Amino acid sequence: MKKMSLCIITVLIVLTGCGNERNSIETISLSDRESHLANALAEITFAYELEHKNLENPHLNIWVEEYNYGEKQEEDLLSHGLVRTEKSENEHLYFLIQETGEESEKRTMSIIRIDGENTGSSSSMYDVILDKEGIDAWTYNNEINDADFSNQQAVVIGIIQYADVNTNITGFIPEVINDGSRSAEEVFKDNPVTYLLKAQFSSEYRD
Repeated sequence: MKKMSLCIITVLIVLTGCGNERNSIETISLSDRESHLANALAEITFAYELEHKNLENPHLNIWVEEYNYGEKQEEDLLSHGLVRTEKSENEHLYFLIQETGEESEKRTMSIIRIDGENTGSSSSMYDVILDKEGIDAWTYNNEINDADFSNQQAVVIGIIQYADVNTNITGFIPEVINDGSRSAEEVFKDNPVTYLLKAQFSSEYRD
């Protein structure tokens, strides 16, 4: 009887441990070598460490939302094909904005994912209007810490926005949206252009 009880307890501990495994994305700093390479290749680079341990949500969706004066304009899906069949940790995820060499207002947004053995990337042409006021008129931030990706929650992992100190349009960090106290519509209602980079671990593709 005691052996049976111990077996049941052991199974419950294992199952509880599996259920508590979390998927996470955390901001990391670029090394000197990575910074040098990123500056040569891109105008803006965000770097993250990725852990994908809870395979109940095997899909990693990443997209960009554009807002004009707090009104959502469109959504551009950068990737919904990042699918995990095995647990992973210490992966690196890079988000880059690069010039196209064709139209001054166009930028290529790219996602690069490196897991130590394989490298995957996807990119999308997107009308990021960084040249309209010059790069110095823009601010960006990807500071996230212990963000909650449970329950297929969509999390802001980066913000790119127009900023103008003369009109008190200042930059925000992702936590302002992620803590749930304020909506993007409210936060960016005075801002002419804002781009939110979002990520979500889900049970299915995001269309």
